Amino acid sequence: MKVDTTSDNTCIYDSYRIKRVSDMRGVLLRTQGLVSENMAIYKRSINSMIREWRVHNLLYSLGIQKDRTKDVDLNINQPWYVRLAYTIISPLYLHFS
Repeated sequence: MKVDTTSDNTCIYDSYRIKRVSDMRGVLLRTQGLVSENMAIYKRSINSMIREWRVHNLLYSLGIQKDRTKDVDLNINQPWYVRLAYTIISPLYLHFS
């Protein structure tokens, strides 16, 4: 799994291949262990990043913009309504995975 980290974003390539929440958590925790604490992966909670990842996976599994939803960009600067949407939509992923 290829992961790029910067101070304001964490990009996980082909993230749709990771389907289980425990595996998502493992990827995020392993990545944290490999990078410095000033990277974006430390600036959001693990659960917040997993919620966004699950929404990307849901959209990918539904065939929505597969070229954009196959990878997940975990940006640190998100409007409140985007965070809210991830919180509302994320639980639906279990029903479609």
